[in-house]
Amino acid sequence: MPALNRVSMLPFWEAIGGFQEFTSIPQQEWESLCLNYGVKPEKADREIAIKSAMGEAVLMEKYRINLLCYDDYNYPTALLECPDAPLVLYYKGSLFADSNHLAIVGTRAASRDCKEIISEIVGQISQCENPPIIVSGLAHGIDVCAQKAAVESGLRTYAVLAHGLGTIYPAANRDIATQILEKGLGAVLSEYPCNKPADKFQFLERNRIIAGMSRWLLVGESSLKGGSMVTAKIAFSYGREIMAIPGSPTNSNAQGCNQLIKHNMAYLIENGKDVVEILGLNKRQEEPELSFNSIQLSNEEKLVLLAIKRNGGPIHINDIGKASGVESSNLPFILLNLEMNSLIKSLPGNTYKIYNKG
Repeated sequence: MPALNRVSMLPFWEAIGGFQEFTSIPQQEWESLCLNYGVKPEKADREIAIKSAMGEAVLMEKYRINLLCYDDYNYPTALLECPDAPLVLYYKGSLFADSNHLAIVGTRAASRDCKEIISEIVGQISQCENPPIIVSGLAHGIDVCAQKAAVESGLRTYAVLAHGLGTIYPAANRDIATQILEKGLGAVLSEYPCNKPADKFQFLERNRIIAGMSRWLLVGESSLKGGSMVTAKIAFSYGREIMAIPGSPTNSNAQGCNQLIKHNMAYLIENGKDVVEILGLNKRQEEPELSFNSIQLSNEEKLVLLAIKRNGGPIHINDIGKASGVESSNLPFILLNLEMNSLIKSLPGNTYKIYNKG
């Protein structure tokens, strides 16, 4: 529905009475409700809306796209705090039970030095306990550098796109998106219908999702008027912690970061150690590799066990299935067997973690 966001849509939906009432409410009453909530009735044709939704469902099945609603258990909690959060998100891949998120953004024309710093920061984070999910926009430059480093380090990562998930833009970064999905490290997400093409204003709309779902935002390089500065200002308005890598005053792609630091809107970041300290992360203690020698495990049991270990912390049964690729109907038996062999431990809320014998 046009002109409706989470704040206005929920009361609007409650006033209608849900989907059944939506389809049967008299036209005059429908038009009155639309006007009360700032929607022109001619732009809210119910027959067109239902037909469009049915067509979208066909496309979602074709492209293997899932729908995440605002009241689903794995909808990012931080994003729910934002009044302009989307009611639904389309996604492909694996979503994880609520966790901290670190957004990393920056100019598409990133310098080699800054890319190296971003890779070092992500590498440092990957060595910590309960690392945050890395969030970015899969754009050229800083974005894809951060997400490539996350994939190489085995970190979970979400790519938020400014178009429908029927394709991946830019095409040059499709390989990274594919690796994220195939390795079970995260997801690509969008608020736009499957075949919606990229448009300039949609990148700015996308930026609010990146800022909203992340507790922290790191800006690598940005000009004064770059999209990353828009993201930083949105994050600041949401009360998020912002970090920025400084650069030479003569470098136009460093002026945005310098300004954020100058006006006390962002922490000054020089290396991964700075980020680890600000995020309050602890270095992971070296643990012995999981050994299968004394216990005979099936291939599916090994996949499930490795998916839980890779997650780092507690992981929901739904996410175990997505990350391991094991059929959901087989999971309960597999998890029970692993628990009986003291390889994993079950926790409240259908979550599991690696069993620590110490």
